[in-house]
Amino acid sequence: MNPILNVRFFCSPVAHARHVAVLASLPATYSVNPERPVDIAVSDETPASIAAAYDSMPGVLVVERPGRLSQAEVRALAGGGLPVFPLLQLASALSQVGPASLPQAPVLVRSHLSWEGDPMDAAIEHLVALEGALGTLSDPQFLETERGYAGRARTGAVEVAWSGRSGADASQYQLDIVGLNDRLEVYADLAKTSKPLLVRTGSAKGFQQPQGVYESHLRLFWRNLALDRTSEHSGTQMSRLLDAMALLGAGPSLSGSAQR
Repeated sequence: MNPILNVRFFCSPVAHARHVAVLASLPATYSVNPERPVDIAVSDETPASIAAAYDSMPGVLVVERPGRLSQAEVRALAGGGLPVFPLLQLASALSQVGPASLPQAPVLVRSHLSWEGDPMDAAIEHLVALEGALGTLSDPQFLETERGYAGRARTGAVEVAWSGRSGADASQYQLDIVGLNDRLEVYADLAKTSKPLLVRTGSAKGFQQPQGVYESHLRLFWRNLALDRTSEHSGTQMSRLLDAMALLGAGPSLSGSAQR
């Protein structure tokens, strides 16, 4: 039987309450006990919060809103000797869409994200999730758009087209992967907790009935973290975050106000 992991929080009261509500649904895996040593510390993106989390001497650090960190800060965390896991909503939601779910011979990928927050958070969430589902993106081309952002890249021989906007009323995501003989569609409503993800597959015979994922992105994050807290897994997550930041560094500035 695996030991129960103790979690301590160095983030906002709102984020704290959100995490505790999820951890309460995983009582055989996690505890929140101030008297016990810290296995996992949760910070936000601010230097003071990260420093306080480090001072608690955890085994693992979880960072909220990692898209607001600079590339230098992400590199420093990645090289700090402690496994660090960026908490990203969309990547966690898409963790249920693994390689076995993808079409056998994909030829085109279309991906669109409507995001409640600011443009940089949206773009970071979007590109990290795409790399997690599809693999490393290369040859990025950013397209001019009056609302939000858009671009193209490749993963292997497959063209990936992405677009998004920030300042939306609710965070929603659509992914369409077209293969030579089959197709995969994903729809995510990140504001929902009962059924936030729908997956539909199709072939020449037509589409199958959509399948729902009945766990929120936050519960999926914590459940996946309990299964793999290794430095190797942490390195993969941080590498994807840096890849996304590098891709965005090659494109237009997203530091302006949120777009509706």
